[in-house]
Amino acid sequence: LIDIPRPKQKFVHIHSGVEELGRVYQGDLLINAGMPEFATAAKALPPVASRWAESTQAARAEYEAWQKPVKTPGALNMSEVVLHLQKRLPPEAILTNGAGNYSGWLHRFHRYTGLHRFGKTQLAPTSGAMGYGVPAAVAAALLQDRWVVNIAGDGDFLMTGQELATATGYGAKKLLVVVKKDIVQEIILTYHQIYLVLQKQAF
Repeated sequence: LIDIPRPKQKFVHIHSGVEELGRVYQGDLLINAGMPEFATAAKALPPVASRWAESTQAARAEYEAWQKPVKTPGALNMSEVVLHLQKRLPPEAILTNGAGNYSGWLHRFHRYTGLHRFGKTQLAPTSGAMGYGVPAAVAAALLQDRWVVNIAGDGDFLMTGQELATATGYGAKKLLVVVKKDIVQEIILTYHQIYLVLQKQAF
């Protein structure tokens, strides 16, 4: 890991905000630049021999193998659904999700290939808030002339599914995918864990 404030490793910090450079980590080289600008400049540099070449190739192969469809019980295989969307959707499409175990399908099998060209191709909660995906998709569909896809678990959808009235009322063009699991899995697991903790405390 990286030590604070002075890392043991040689540390190069690149950030678009000059106020962020050196604020937490003291680097050997601080570069005030945006990622597109830095990537363009770095691409022009002559290549160097890397001692990590074999390990990075192996990691890439493992990553690609991890994104191949997997066998799942039931009639609907979400890995195949997400990969199908990956093939059919334009790169500028916006995908949204709320919080829940179901979101792992999207995060594992979808690649945001249009992010560097179109920006804002994913809307998801950093706070772990359930019910975020549907209203986020509605807002994106109303504000952007792009395809919007919402992946939702059953419990997640039930929290804010009424926002579809806003979508239809204002003429939003979007695609909604609901993952029906028959149980509100994340909620059940959370309450089960709380119950076990309370049960142990009671005795």
